[in-house]
Amino acid sequence: MLPATFPDATTSSEAEMFRLIRDAPGSDEFVCFHSLGIARHRRKDYAEADFVVLAPAGLFCIEVKGGEVHRHDGLWQIGWPGKSYVSAEGPFKQAQGARWALIDYLSERLGRNMRRHAMVGWGVAFPDIQFDRRDPEWDLEVVFDQRDKSRSFVAYIERLARYFQSRVAETGRAVAPILKPSDRAEIVEAL
Repeated sequence: MLPATFPDATTSSEAEMFRLIRDAPGSDEFVCFHSLGIARHRRKDYAEADFVVLAPAGLFCIEVKGGEVHRHDGLWQIGWPGKSYVSAEGPFKQAQGARWALIDYLSERLGRNMRRHAMVGWGVAFPDIQFDRRDPEWDLEVVFDQRDKSRSFVAYIERLARYFQSRVAETGRAVAPILKPSDRAEIVEAL
């Protein structure tokens, strides 16, 4: 985990995800960045990924939303009663946006097209609820919810890898290779 600990102001849901990722059996080859800021975003002044997990299968931007989650008339209400907020940009678009900012940054920094060099995917974690809402904006395969907490977080990353590999294949593009230890070390250094 980079950094090795989380700040005191971290939300309880993010702190729980931090521990689930850090302590996941079978994650010895993973590196996870918590609260990774990315200065350049295609639509905003700044992007922040709650977690970026670097695994042999690729990179995965994970957005975490704690509490209850509702969407009405295109607006998201997220959090616990009395401590919730409303946003037009939902967690799925946030995760996708962080993914593109990460791809752009690493492509420029490493001098290669990261979409061809590595699988770069995204997911959304709802650790406090069971999320089974269907919508054209997302596929449930990218969702981590309270049902997933009984398994190693590695199982979720493996599910994301399979999902994005199949999506890439469906679009006719070549699936990126598994990242060698030297590739992962280069990405860690860049981030």
